[in-house]
Amino acid sequence: MSPGVGKEERVRSMFSSIAERYDLTNALLSFGLHRWWRSFAVQQLGISSGSSVIDICSGTGDLAVGLAEAVGDSGKVTAVDFCGEMIEVGRRKITARSIEKRVEFVEANAEDLPFPADHFDGVIMGFGARNVAHLDRAFGEMLRVIKPGARAVCLEFAGPSSSLFGHLYRFYLFEMLPLIGGFITGDMDSYKYLAESIDRFHHPEELKEMMEKIGFLNVRYFGLTCGVVTVHVGKKTR
Repeated sequence: MSPGVGKEERVRSMFSSIAERYDLTNALLSFGLHRWWRSFAVQQLGISSGSSVIDICSGTGDLAVGLAEAVGDSGKVTAVDFCGEMIEVGRRKITARSIEKRVEFVEANAEDLPFPADHFDGVIMGFGARNVAHLDRAFGEMLRVIKPGARAVCLEFAGPSSSLFGHLYRFYLFEMLPLIGGFITGDMDSYKYLAESIDRFHHPEELKEMMEKIGFLNVRYFGLTCGVVTVHVGKKTR
């Protein structure tokens, strides 16, 4: 078994165990800022009413909800995740908002999307890049499935730009986050992994270079909340 396969199974198992309380934990751990981060990322996608978009690593569908509002009744959101338990929570969320006609959930791997090339008007991945076994393959699939001229957006955690804030952030990340997440979900190990995955993840400039190497053009990124998260945006031109 390859290292990538091992990571894939560990990540799927982890999200399966915390799916039911994932949304509550996110809201508390981010102090509610995750809503603004996601809203900003959706805006960068440049979509409008009637657009067809794909949400990779959709999880419980928070981004899919925002995308559904942007594309309206005439648009379509395809929400993709490889964890069935997360998808089930997402389906309940979509149904509760009566927007199930706009959003379709598909259980699939970000590295092997079951869609034709040049199919969507935009693609977004929110807080999933750290958990993909082979990120270059996922970026390649994101590029493949969107139409020429469409944008790809990657929303992900990063290290704060301020050194003083960085020390406080790392204390919160490694000491407080596992305690709070573990208390809410009963699974402290999953939140220790999340903290470690954030700390080990690519620098924003490295992520920009990776997207450019895959074939995205005009790649830029925005740092939000003192650099705690970044939003990378790239474009497909052919």
